[in-house]
Amino acid sequence: MTDTLTIATYNIRTDTHDDGPEGSRFRWASRFPYIKQLIDTHNWDIIGIQEARENQLEDLAALPGYQAVGQKRSSDEEAEYNPILFKTDLFELLETQTYWLSPSGEVNSQAEEWDAAYPRIYTLARLKMKETGQTLTVLNTHFDHTSEKARHKSSELIAEKVKALNRDEPLFLTGDFNGERQERFYDTLSHVMRDAELESPHQIGPDVTCTLVTFDYIPKWEDMVKIDYIFINEHVEVIKTETLTDKFNGYYPSDHFPVSLSCRLKQKNR
Repeated sequence: MTDTLTIATYNIRTDTHDDGPEGSRFRWASRFPYIKQLIDTHNWDIIGIQEARENQLEDLAALPGYQAVGQKRSSDEEAEYNPILFKTDLFELLETQTYWLSPSGEVNSQAEEWDAAYPRIYTLARLKMKETGQTLTVLNTHFDHTSEKARHKSSELIAEKVKALNRDEPLFLTGDFNGERQERFYDTLSHVMRDAELESPHQIGPDVTCTLVTFDYIPKWEDMVKIDYIFINEHVEVIKTETLTDKFNGYYPSDHFPVSLSCRLKQKNR
């Protein structure tokens, strides 16, 4: 029996005409084979994805051995999902829900009071490991990119959810938080969870996760930022963390790097 897992958070960059016409080398259809290769190579047990539109979710959900859960953030045709992918041979899905990051919390609601540019959500999946019976919960989110207030208020909502879960089991929070460690959202979340990378005895790769540019320009490391994180609770022991900067044909497959966590689960619920 095993109590070790690998988990990743990955903003795959939404499929947008800003990256060129259909069929060009930076559109999703051209990038997806490389993202699939990354997933195949690292063989993560659970993946929190950000910026997936409907066509992208269909491709990800069709990856062999994975199931994807989560609703999209609005009724807009091009609205994005924050899906959670997990291996079906390892896990049974016990519960899933999508929650809106807004004062009302209603479906498709946008936090205009917080100056948010778009509706924002987080996806929850509660899973049971088929081999051991261990249960765990994963939250996956994507905070607003324009409003620091919205990021802070969103973190408060997630922190309250973490407290309300109150389960004696491993808990993970993955996401693109669109802010660095000095922001209020990070302080809020750090009061209820822990940054896996800061607890890692073995961190591989740079302490940045987003290039801040599109694909036709590769910036210097000092011009990039760290905005993607994996948070954990006290029932997770970090073995290794890694920021993956693989290039294909000289370019990154997204404007974000996947962040990976190898860990051991401390608590067993039967």
